[in-house]
Amino acid sequence: MSVLVTYFSAGGVTADAARKITEVVNGKLFAIEPEVPYSSKDLDWMDSNSRTTLESKDPNMKVAIKSLPDLSGVTTLFVGFPVWWYTAPRIIDTFLDSLNLKGIQIVPFCTSGGTTMETCEKKMKAARPCLTWLKGMRLTPSTTPDQIRAWTNSLPTA
Repeated sequence: MSVLVTYFSAGGVTADAARKITEVVNGKLFAIEPEVPYSSKDLDWMDSNSRTTLESKDPNMKVAIKSLPDLSGVTTLFVGFPVWWYTAPRIIDTFLDSLNLKGIQIVPFCTSGGTTMETCEKKMKAARPCLTWLKGMRLTPSTTPDQIRAWTNSLPTA
């Protein structure tokens, strides 16, 4: 079984969570990066005209990505993101829609101060019902490797 842990991180919290998962599952790591990096002004959720606010309002918005991973041999793909406006950022939609995910199990994970993983999962699964989804998890900076191990061990294997 080949595991790839992918993530988008704007402030480093999701990157840290992805590294923890990668260590636990002995996988490979891939950063999902926007072609045009987000500035602090772009990330200002209080500004109704900031880039991320405008992206969140348009469900059809595509965010250009620098590069895509090689999925050769990958059976399980973890996809991580910070929660923005109660869901995954648009870059995650672009990422998922840009890959051939046939035969690959998708495991979402998020970082959030309060939004649950279930809220994000419902939207992601509804938009892509043909994919094979496994139970996701919301991680915080205090999530331990043992908690991650318990979660990943509960997932079916390919």
